[in-house]
Amino acid sequence: MAADVSLLYSMQLSWYSAKVRPYLRFKGIPFSERTPTAWEYYVVIPRHCGHAVVPIMITPDGEWLQDSSVIIERLEQRYPERPVVPSTPRQRFAAYLLELWADEFWLPAGVHARWSFPENYPKWRDELSSAFAPGFPTLIQRALPLVLKRFMQQVNRRLGATPEQVPQIERWLAQQLDHLDCHLATMPYLFGTRPSLADFSLAGPICGHLRYDEAAKRRWLQPRPHLLAWSERMASGERRPAGEFLRDDFIPETLRPMLASVFGEMVPFLQATIEQVRSMSHRRGAHLPRFSGLVRFPLAGQTFSRQGIPYTLWMAQRVQGVLADLPPSQAEEVRRWVKSLGGDGFLQLHIPRLSRVGVHAALK
Repeated sequence: MAADVSLLYSMQLSWYSAKVRPYLRFKGIPFSERTPTAWEYYVVIPRHCGHAVVPIMITPDGEWLQDSSVIIERLEQRYPERPVVPSTPRQRFAAYLLELWADEFWLPAGVHARWSFPENYPKWRDELSSAFAPGFPTLIQRALPLVLKRFMQQVNRRLGATPEQVPQIERWLAQQLDHLDCHLATMPYLFGTRPSLADFSLAGPICGHLRYDEAAKRRWLQPRPHLLAWSERMASGERRPAGEFLRDDFIPETLRPMLASVFGEMVPFLQATIEQVRSMSHRRGAHLPRFSGLVRFPLAGQTFSRQGIPYTLWMAQRVQGVLADLPPSQAEEVRRWVKSLGGDGFLQLHIPRLSRVGVHAALK
């Protein structure tokens, strides 16, 4: 690998790899990409980052970056050309807010779309088999991905993809995809002709899962031509012109339904998770569990149940930090805009101070 080229450990089927990969291509950041072997995934990566996860970015100076949000944040600092985060206050706040929504609140839908459909299995099994154990007999190669399959099926249930709730998940997913398709009929990306942090974040569930898995692509993307075309643009390796964000800090009305999901559905989920974290007796600095107890919140017009994820609160805290870093007049402008959309609840969230420890949140 050339000295000025980063290494991206990733998987084609990986949600968050599908967020980072198009970002790197859009920015024109030199990188090579490969799937880790089982030894690298279960031993080498945890030694450096604490957990077996992808994507992992190893920079030319030897820094190991884990977590898609951190990878993009660090690289934006190092490569300021063609920024993906708008500089104007409302668009900037909305980009981070939609990143939180895409990264964390789409989990039940995205995971269900893959792991509830056995016809998806052969494709990811074949991808991982040779990569995880190159040179080993086929029997051993095919056994290793089964560990991931069993784990993800457990995650699927923890995220609420039970037989009773699957129709609700699919109704929510169809609603959000319809909203996106309507918006993308008017412009190529969420905030204009330039992809933003929010676009790359939505590429996670949509390109990493719905586009990758043939059953999901056939069922959910192909009937929505504008969204399908967007997914092809995001997944393409072609480096496109930078484009522009909309002028005058404009937020299109076609994004309102998605913001309504943030404020009407995700905020109650966050509130319930905050209550769980406050009831935990963890010493400061120790990481919180990946999954907490059962939480209930509205989803697609009904009450939905799943386990909370304290890490989501660390992501929400980042969004609050965007607002706190704005000059007072701009922050007040954003607050007025959020309130006009019914987002008072997000502004009133009192999240315990958290830090990130690998894929866990920790109390400061």
